[in-house]
Amino acid sequence: MTGDAPSPHRWWWLVATVVVSVGLCAGYGHLQGNRRQLTEAQIVGTWCSAEGGEFAFGADRTFTAGNLLGAVMRPAVDTDTRSSGAGTWRLAVALSDRHGPPTEVHLGFRTLNGRPAAYTNNLISVLRHDRLVLLYTVGDPDNGAEYQFQRSGTPFCPS
Repeated sequence: MTGDAPSPHRWWWLVATVVVSVGLCAGYGHLQGNRRQLTEAQIVGTWCSAEGGEFAFGADRTFTAGNLLGAVMRPAVDTDTRSSGAGTWRLAVALSDRHGPPTEVHLGFRTLNGRPAAYTNNLISVLRHDRLVLLYTVGDPDNGAEYQFQRSGTPFCPS
């Protein structure tokens, strides 16, 4: 080494790498920072979406679902398709935080649209406007495509 100053191109790559890394790590930031630890008592009851979808979670860990947009049931389905189903639910930890508290509701569908099914999905708990909501994100969470479910007695789900 002759003591020459580092090439400006090296600094550009270093800065670009740091910026991209921070951006990727913060990708779930709007969800991760707002996630809430769940209890079964918080989940039991009826939850509705602005699009008319509904989940009814029972204390026996069963659920029914109705009028759900297709993307909630299967990401490849047209979002205008409406579906219904039933199955079991349980609290789950986020894949990104396996040792953390339960922040998701794991859904195990046994029927979809009246037919036997073996389909699973998760709803993510977050705090929005000081209210607990359950979210289903479509694709990359950063693109903002999500379905939000609120508890009975809220604007989405009147009692």
